[in-house]
Amino acid sequence: MKKKIEWSTSTNKISPIEKPQTEPSGFQSAVVKPEFGSRKQRLNVGVNWLRFLPAIVGSKEDWMMPVECYNMDDIAEWAKPSQENDLVAKVQNWLRKNAPEKLWDKEKKTGYRLWPKKQGIAWAIDQHAEEGKRLCLFRSSLYGGEYGGTPGLAYTIKTTAEAVDTEPGSPTAGQKIHGDITDPGAGRLVKVEKVQPPGKDSYPSYRVAIGSQPAPLETIIELLTDEEHDLLCKLEETVHEPTIEEQAKWLRAYLGPDFPEEILGGKPKPKPTAEEEDEIPMNFADL
Repeated sequence: MKKKIEWSTSTNKISPIEKPQTEPSGFQSAVVKPEFGSRKQRLNVGVNWLRFLPAIVGSKEDWMMPVECYNMDDIAEWAKPSQENDLVAKVQNWLRKNAPEKLWDKEKKTGYRLWPKKQGIAWAIDQHAEEGKRLCLFRSSLYGGEYGGTPGLAYTIKTTAEAVDTEPGSPTAGQKIHGDITDPGAGRLVKVEKVQPPGKDSYPSYRVAIGSQPAPLETIIELLTDEEHDLLCKLEETVHEPTIEEQAKWLRAYLGPDFPEEILGGKPKPKPTAEEEDEIPMNFADL
């Protein structure tokens, strides 16, 4: 017996993050809780058809939830925790006061990058995936391209879905061209075509389009197994809030000896002598 889920039909909100398309070996993704980790959408090269799900009743979020995330080089990524538990912000403030030269310098392209960027998280069903693997917790960049480069996939999907008719004199002027793509009855499939250029270090590109025919949720939801159906929950409940200990572990790996132990109540590093300072190489993370 599958649990009954009530869907919300109101849609609004959004925001922009740049995230690597591939994760380096050993990279730890801790943005979502472990039970949802295997549900990450992995798009196939070629055409993919996704049915995005509306927000579940009671959720404070839209169908796509923006999440601020930290990404530390090839070490780990995690969701920005509540202010009182945000160790990255504390480290950044400490460095700003005590060693500002070690923070990111845009001109020199040296230093530590310690600011969050935005990802979009949404539930979707991939109707062409194997049984038991159709439910996806889609997660991708909400970077809008405002600083150059290519906008993120989540941003492209969101803005394409919410495109408004601006044609002068059109009877539907001011309305969404595709309507509400997550509406339980009249929602549409989203076509995501993944193009992978040749070459080991090349990044894929994506083309996004909205289907022309309604894809009723009642029919598509039946493609899920009971196990998948039981995983469905409010998007807020999928995000993992890291502990101070977890953040400290990742930050120590990223900052090395520059991690300020004193912010955790530990002993500060003794200040090096002039002779020792001459022998210390300035190793900044060149991202």
